[in-house]
Amino acid sequence: MKIPIILISFFLSCSLQAQDAHFSWSTDARTCLNTIYNLEFEKAKVQLANIEKTSPNNLVRVLLEDYVDFFYLMIEEDPDYLDERIKLKSTRIEALNALPESNPYRAFAQAEIRLHWSLSRIRLEEYLYAILDLNRAFKDLKQLQDRFPNFMPSKKTLGALYVGIGTIPPSYRSFIGVVSSLDGDIEKGFELIKSAYDHSQVSERFVFKNETAIIYAYLLLYINKQPEQAWTVINTCDLDIRKSPLAKFIVSNMALRTRHTDEAIRLLKEPLDYIGSMEIDFLDFMLGEAYLYKLDPIATDYFEKYIQNFTGKNYVKEALQKQAWSYLVQNDTENYLKNMQRIANEGEAYSASDKSAQFQAKEGNTPNINLLKARLLSDGGYFDKARNTLTKNISNPNQLNPKDQIEYYYRKARIDQLSNVFSSSKINYLKTIELGRDEKTYFACRAALELGHIFEQEQNKALATKYFNLCLDLEPDEYKFSLHTSAKAGLRRL
Repeated sequence: MKIPIILISFFLSCSLQAQDAHFSWSTDARTCLNTIYNLEFEKAKVQLANIEKTSPNNLVRVLLEDYVDFFYLMIEEDPDYLDERIKLKSTRIEALNALPESNPYRAFAQAEIRLHWSLSRIRLEEYLYAILDLNRAFKDLKQLQDRFPNFMPSKKTLGALYVGIGTIPPSYRSFIGVVSSLDGDIEKGFELIKSAYDHSQVSERFVFKNETAIIYAYLLLYINKQPEQAWTVINTCDLDIRKSPLAKFIVSNMALRTRHTDEAIRLLKEPLDYIGSMEIDFLDFMLGEAYLYKLDPIATDYFEKYIQNFTGKNYVKEALQKQAWSYLVQNDTENYLKNMQRIANEGEAYSASDKSAQFQAKEGNTPNINLLKARLLSDGGYFDKARNTLTKNISNPNQLNPKDQIEYYYRKARIDQLSNVFSSSKINYLKTIELGRDEKTYFACRAALELGHIFEQEQNKALATKYFNLCLDLEPDEYKFSLHTSAKAGLRRL
């Protein structure tokens, strides 16, 4: 028999009126958190019931219960589940009021719960209430940091929020400012995360040790543009990919983003020895992507598996596009065209990559196969093969159509940049900008961004500033948000 949510809320609220409420990361609580990280939700529910029975006044279980809902929603993207469970948000926050205000875990856990539901709503495109919850969580965490400056859990979350909000371009921030007081600060946020990470390296008892390291690694990758350092940090985490599909996702995703493609394939194909964990369909997408970077036709099978099994909406259009690319590089134009036609009717265009897939499908322009091969090989870290593909198959770029000429110089520049051959990379990026700055493709905008990164690395602040600003001046039809976000982050680093 299903117990109505209103009754669960009532019983939870009543059960937490006991005296001497406290918040303790007991051995049972730590075990339960690891079970949740392993996505073994049914097992976690049994453990939570045991914590409630043996330690009814330990309110750590309130936060742990919320973690279960958070991970489920982020993976499954189930709007019905959100509508059903959102009622527990207020109940859990109210339950934590039984803790004294002198306990920093009271405000921290309440902020974490608000953040969980904010991110879940963003995942499902429910932005207004998401911003309101995010605003309250951010405000409470700032106040908590002022009151307890050495409380490391708040540094972990507040730091991530400062950075995330700080990367939002002004055009979007003005809209958010209508309903919130969110104010980002990349430098301050990174400092808070680094402080929490340093603490985690010397304190084995820090319960958010791995969570902090993961956040720090992704900031190194996307904010500091230090992929190898990010890869090193992830590999120092105590993440067991054989037991946790979430751990497998995190480590494999970092391997792909840092161009350790062969390692990503090894990790993704590593057998899992868990029973009862929630599956992550996106692992199939990632394996398809990894094989695509090697131009291996088996990629189409993994993309199709993701498309057929995933019940959410995100990255379906991207999967169809990349499956189409896999067909195209095998010279199967018929199936390429069939896949591109499917994009209009499947999935949703929420993410930048899904929007790009939809845009390309509407444009109806088939990519130059050799440029596409070079792109994919380069994305996979196979730079010599990518360079040889261009050299052997495109002897005279002037014979290409204007759009492909722009992409040709961009691909050459990008391959050289990733191979640390900066002199020729700069020349070809400048050629990309010369040919493409008045076009709506993203190549000139990305070229300006990457020139900014190169000059930043060479400690040429004036030229780095020039090209980051040029990136912001260009208005491509695709990836504008992410490109401008990266340029703003670059300017803040200078």
